[in-house]
Amino acid sequence: MSISRHHRWVIVAALSLGLAIFARLWSGAAIQDHTRRLERLRTAATIKAVERPLTLAQFDLPVELHPSAAASGAKVTIGDLTRKDPVILLNFWATWCPPCLEELRSLQQLGLRLRNQGVQVVAVSYDNDWPTQLAIFEKLLGTRIPAGVIWVRDPQGQDGSVKNMMRTQLGTQKLPETWVISRGRVVGHLVGAQDWDKGSIERYLRALAEDR
Repeated sequence: MSISRHHRWVIVAALSLGLAIFARLWSGAAIQDHTRRLERLRTAATIKAVERPLTLAQFDLPVELHPSAAASGAKVTIGDLTRKDPVILLNFWATWCPPCLEELRSLQQLGLRLRNQGVQVVAVSYDNDWPTQLAIFEKLLGTRIPAGVIWVRDPQGQDGSVKNMMRTQLGTQKLPETWVISRGRVVGHLVGAQDWDKGSIERYLRALAEDR
C-alpha cells in the first residue's frame, strides 16, 4: 500500500519533532550531570558555594602590576587581567600575614600547573610597597619574578582607604581569602590558608574551565 505525499510529510514531521524532543531531553540530562559533577568536585575541595554576578563597575578598582610586567606603578584592572581565561582564582594576601606566606609556594605551583588550562591565578597583595613583596618572593619562591601567577598590588596597601580596597568591595573580611570566578560570576569562596597542592581543588578548577 502506497503512502500519500501528505502522510509522508506527517511522518517526517513527527520524526523531526521526536528527534528534537529527544535532543532537548538528552541535552538537559547532560547539563544536569555536569552540574552535579561540579557540585561533587566543589564539595570535595571544601569550597563554599557562592552564586552572584561579578559587578565590575563596583569592584574593578585599579591595581599595580608587578614591576617586571610594566613600568613601575603601572595600573590595570582585574577586568583587564581576566578576559583571557574563563576561570579566575583571585587571592588576597600580604607579606605581613603569616598564613598568607604558608600558602604562597603552593599557590604559585597551582598557577604553574594551570597555566594555559583556562584558569588564571591572580594574587592581590596589601603591602605598602613592592620591595617588601619582592624580597619575600626571593626568600620563599627563589626568584623576584615568580611565574604562574599574575602578581598585583592594591595601591591602598595596608593602611589606605578601606572602602576603596578591592578586597572590601568583594566582601573579604580577612587575609588570606580566595574567590573563584567563572565566566563573570562569583561561584566559590575560601577563607584562610589553603593547601593548593590538594588535588581536589585543582580538579574542580579544571572542570569549571571545561564547562561550556
